[in-house]
Amino acid sequence: MRNDFAPVPYQPLPFKSIVVASNTDPYCPVRTAGAYARAWGSEFVRLQDAGHINLEAGSGPWPLGLALLKTLTDEARAQSQPELAAA
Repeated sequence: MRNDFAPVPYQPLPFKSIVVASNTDPYCPVRTAGAYARAWGSEFVRLQDAGHINLEAGSGPWPLGLALLKTLTDEARAQSQPELAAA
């Protein structure tokens, strides 16, 4: 069983995206995450000393993550319903 995400695509994604990475993630160096974000055309959010961002690493409720998700869903909703964006 593989423990990585290879092969990683390096083409721009066909949708808006955000890559969130920590400078202390033991599984994905922040420079690699930044390279993915650039290749994918993603917004890049760098966190300080957050380690690997998941429940097993002790991450709990994450207001920033929820706010980032909301920016994506709000934009998608506005694009699919332009009449609401004008209101």
